[in-house]
Amino acid sequence: MRTRLTLLFLAAQAILLVVVTAGLLWWSQAQAELHARNALDATAGRLVHDAEGDNLQDSLDEELVAMRQDQLSLQVWNAQGQTVLHSGPPPGADVRTLTFPLAGRRARLVFPWDATRLHHEAGLLLLVDLIFLITGGLGAWLLVGRCLAPLQETMKLRGRFYAAASHELRTPLQALSGHLELSLSRPRSPEAYEKALREAQRQTERLTALVRDLLLLTSIESQPPPPPATVDLEEVCSQVLRALQPLVDERHLHVSLDAKGSIQSPPSHIEMLVRNLVENAVRYAKEGGQVTVSAGDSLRVFNECTPTPETAGLGLAICHALARTNGWQLTLEPREQGMAAVVRFA
Repeated sequence: MRTRLTLLFLAAQAILLVVVTAGLLWWSQAQAELHARNALDATAGRLVHDAEGDNLQDSLDEELVAMRQDQLSLQVWNAQGQTVLHSGPPPGADVRTLTFPLAGRRARLVFPWDATRLHHEAGLLLLVDLIFLITGGLGAWLLVGRCLAPLQETMKLRGRFYAAASHELRTPLQALSGHLELSLSRPRSPEAYEKALREAQRQTERLTALVRDLLLLTSIESQPPPPPATVDLEEVCSQVLRALQPLVDERHLHVSLDAKGSIQSPPSHIEMLVRNLVENAVRYAKEGGQVTVSAGDSLRVFNECTPTPETAGLGLAICHALARTNGWQLTLEPREQGMAAVVRFA
């Protein structure tokens, strides 16, 4: 896409430069033609005024000297078509002429037309056009790349989200379908049916939670954020950790908290951000590993795990949506022993 947009910009720029260059060359030639016509008319007027008697050479001496300096030539014929006066250099191949009556005779003024200057102007304009095309192409390449970078990052995040969503939805659906099919494959005791129904209920609750997360993600990306308020970071982090304490105990994790200060943010957004990041850290940390939560000017959540951010499920997609909506910067930083999610609020 970057190459196509750059080429499109270059094509538009080239068309514009061609039009402008053609217009400048036409204007330059028109000005040269006008200058030649004015010079011929002015010289013819002076010749008609100074011409007297039969000896044109004597009556036009001063004017003929000036014409030689301007490289103008004059040719005069009598009524019989014989040349009675020829002054100035011989005309070249490309000239501008003016024929007019002169003291009862017919005269022709010849103005030398030098196209070299116009050729030089055309070459200079083409060089300027080439420089503009090169600099414009480089500028367009950099500008398009800078504009597309957020879009490409968003598309990458959406790709991860779709992969995570399809995986998360497929797992409970397959489990639910498998348990129901197995339960109905043959007659079973009431206890076995009850066990199958409880498993089906558990998978149904999981599906409900996943659909709720999907709707939440859509809501975050499509609606403006709620009004901000002062949120105590230590209180939010403490509440989240207390809610996850059963899972922490179950997985024998070592959790440390270092949070201080407050932030101006929609309270629901900062709570969802902290909850999803900490819950992901707790769920994907290795058994008996370390989970560290620190908050201040930024939020950092570290857990000991295999550094694979794609395994974070829908929670990470929700966190990225919250960061984009509020102007925060969320990055995942692989560490030697795990993964750190860092949210910079400023």
